[in-house]
Amino acid sequence: MTTSKTSSKRRMARWLPRCVLACLLGQTAFAQTGAIAELVAAQEALKGVKESIEKAKVGAQDTVNIVQADISTNLVKVQSLIDQLRKGVIKDTDVIIGQTIDQVNQTLHNAMEGSFALEAAASQDMTNALLNAAKVLSGLHLSARPFVALSWPTTILPGTTQDGRIHILGHFKADWPKPEVALEGKRLTSSLGVNEVEFDLPRDLIARYSGRRMKFTVTYPVENAWYWPTKYETRDIAVAVLPQDILSFKVLVVEGENPTEFVPAQKSYDFNTEAGKSDTSERNIVISRDDALGGFDFVNTYDLAKSRITGAAIVLSDGNNPDGQNGSSVGIDALGTQAILHQKARGSSDHGCPFACRWGEGANRHDRMIVTVALARKATTSGTKLVGGPAEGNIRWGKEVDLSPSNVGLNLTKLKLEITDYSYDPPVTRVLNLGDTYRESPFVTVKTTPEGIALMARSSPRK
Repeated sequence: MTTSKTSSKRRMARWLPRCVLACLLGQTAFAQTGAIAELVAAQEALKGVKESIEKAKVGAQDTVNIVQADISTNLVKVQSLIDQLRKGVIKDTDVIIGQTIDQVNQTLHNAMEGSFALEAAASQDMTNALLNAAKVLSGLHLSARPFVALSWPTTILPGTTQDGRIHILGHFKADWPKPEVALEGKRLTSSLGVNEVEFDLPRDLIARYSGRRMKFTVTYPVENAWYWPTKYETRDIAVAVLPQDILSFKVLVVEGENPTEFVPAQKSYDFNTEAGKSDTSERNIVISRDDALGGFDFVNTYDLAKSRITGAAIVLSDGNNPDGQNGSSVGIDALGTQAILHQKARGSSDHGCPFACRWGEGANRHDRMIVTVALARKATTSGTKLVGGPAEGNIRWGKEVDLSPSNVGLNLTKLKLEITDYSYDPPVTRVLNLGDTYRESPFVTVKTTPEGIALMARSSPRK
């Protein structure tokens, strides 16, 4: 019996270390599997940001290139970590992955900071992708060390009837001291949610910063052990308060057509229609616009496209009319493209026979008609005035200005318009020529056409 108990103890002594080792290996494998899953989640979030930036049509391409390069570098690092975890060759897993997540957080923060120059031009998809990435990273278990991922929104519109609200997304410990937010050293009231800090900005404070950046300092705990003083880190965030005037414009050059001068002229035509004995003959004679305008100088003096027929009249009628049934009429079409002369001639028949015979005879109708034309002199251009507003000025949010030539119905022939779009930081200046359209910003639309200039400053982004 003693021998049996001794054998059991020996077997337990041999197998217990193996069981403990197997358990530890299993936990390690489980931890590695969880780490891979969370790194893949971070990788997909970054890919979403990268794709949304690539799709966005933005003017500040240098900033875009820097952000995209930073994201691409981090995607390579994350993929390398995933590969090493799968091969089981990585050591100090928590430290290395934690450092990588910190780098990803910094990249995300840089992307949102870069969006100062991008946000007005980027689609809503880009903002959504940034927010989604921040939320994904905030929820990763590997991100044990608190961090600030990004703040949103990065721009605020002044002059509204409501206060502004700023959201700071990151990873925060609910049972640790609450993060604090300060503006120029003055502490603001904030609230802490699940991995999110919120604070309000009074509208009068926003108005004072119109056209400037509000720079905030976020102080948050990163280490909180009972045996050691709490360690804090700070992160600076900025919010751009857009100016009251979102768009300025200045007409540098404008020329338009002078009123067209029409010169009247006439051409004479003679037509004769005949009918035989006992016959009737009717016909419509068409004088086309080309016929009526033939012989005038449309190379140097007149504009063929604008010239037209304006009238037609019969000035002389005669001919043999035995039955008194000859006739004629004339008119023009509504577009002034042709004049039409209608003539009728009717010959008489024999009658009165056998006692008082009157022999029938043929007939003819002769008309002389005058066609009147309006010859349009070739258009001339000169400097012209615009009506609808001043040729230089500023446009506020939600307003629009339409400028048109002072000569009603006439077109612009030359235009040079300078605009400055303040929805960007820094503002973007463009010079537009006649026929150009500006739609780089979702808040601003400028169209130039021969009919005039349309400038619109939207109070909400164009979808």
